[in-house]
Amino acid sequence: MALRFWNFDHALKQRTGSAHMSFDYDLFVIGAGSGGVRSTRMASQAGAKVAIAEESRFGGTCVIRGCIPKKLFVYASHFTDDFEDAAGYGWTVGATQFDWPTLIANKDKEIDRLEGL
Repeated sequence: MALRFWNFDHALKQRTGSAHMSFDYDLFVIGAGSGGVRSTRMASQAGAKVAIAEESRFGGTCVIRGCIPKKLFVYASHFTDDFEDAAGYGWTVGATQFDWPTLIANKDKEIDRLEGL
């Protein structure tokens, strides 16, 4: 199966009689997920005038709501076992305590940091 690409210049010329049109941007990206942010950065570094539209926060589903928060929660869930196993490796671990609000606050802080990159 051959890939077919839509030729914007050809379609524009057929409709308007001219293949020239003026745009505010060389690249306009919808969605500031990892791919959208990366493509606009790369195009900008190459000299293109770029814009990006995002309904919410930069980073997309993975960074803001999915992969990153899940990984942080999974890492946090392992510490109970790690503390118990530590004695077998010569560690003396005192009383441990888990604080959910601290985990949530630190997760939010990390997502804010990643969003700012």
